[in-house]
Amino acid sequence: SRDPIRTVDSLVHELIHNALGEHDKTNNAIEKLQKEHQNLHQGTYIHILVHSIHELLFLQNNQTERLEKDKAAARGEAYTQSWKIVQEKGAKNILQDYLEN
Repeated sequence: SRDPIRTVDSLVHELIHNALGEHDKTNNAIEKLQKEHQNLHQGTYIHILVHSIHELLFLQNNQTERLEKDKAAARGEAYTQSWKIVQEKGAKNILQDYLEN
């Protein structure tokens, strides 16, 4: 059976998607990310934002191990590419750009 903690982490991921979908800033941020990082899988751009928020939630709650498990569980181009960019740019920097849009 599936680990209940992983289930919670997946639900949080989906809640972040829903919250981002309600803001005009999201489309502006995605357009900016598309210019900065061209020719990536289309789903990568939104996941850069989702993973940045999720990473900060993990870290605020001293859940480094859960963060690493979440990264390790990433399957598919959009997920792996987005985690790579979050690691390169930094979650806080990505979200600062998002808030300034």
